[in-house]
Amino acid sequence: MKDIFRVVEGPVSFIDCLHSPSVCNRASCCAARDLWDEAVQSLEKTLASYTLEDMVEKQQAKQENSAANNYAI
Repeated sequence: MKDIFRVVEGPVSFIDCLHSPSVCNRASCCAARDLWDEAVQSLEKTLASYTLEDMVEKQQAKQENSAANNYAI
C-alpha cells in the first residue's frame, strides 16, 4: 500500500520541512520535526505491511459482516 499511497498522494509528509528542510531555518534543530519524522516513518512502515490484496480481503470481510448484521425478516 505504501507504493500506491506514494503514487496517488506523493511522499508522506505532515509538515513541509520533512522533505524540504530549506523551507525552515530551524529544521536542523527542531524537536517537533523529529517527532513528525518518526510519525511518518511509523505510517510508512504500516502502509508497507499491507498489500492491495490484504485491503481487498479486509473490505470483503467487513462487507460480509455488515450484510449479516443488517439481516432482517
